[in-house]
Amino acid sequence: MEKRKGPDTRKKCPICRKRYDGYGHNALPVWPGRCCDKCHRDYVVPMRMRLIMQQMEEENEKKEGGETPPEESDDPLLFLFCLFQVR
Repeated sequence: MEKRKGPDTRKKCPICRKRYDGYGHNALPVWPGRCCDKCHRDYVVPMRMRLIMQQMEEENEKKEGGETPPEESDDPLLFLFCLFQVR
């Protein structure tokens, strides 16, 4: 393996704090910035899917006219999303 000379040009993932090569992925809604492939697959995509499903459920409840109180969640990713949510 060849050693690099000069500064490390790899980027640091804001979620796992490990360095990665390449362009990375948009880390929202988990964290602002770009993340590595693993965090994108393990955290970002599932969070986006959860949010889409949640939004679809809320829209269906509005159509049906029933309002249910939001459930409490101990999910740390949901907490992070709420911190950086933009409407």
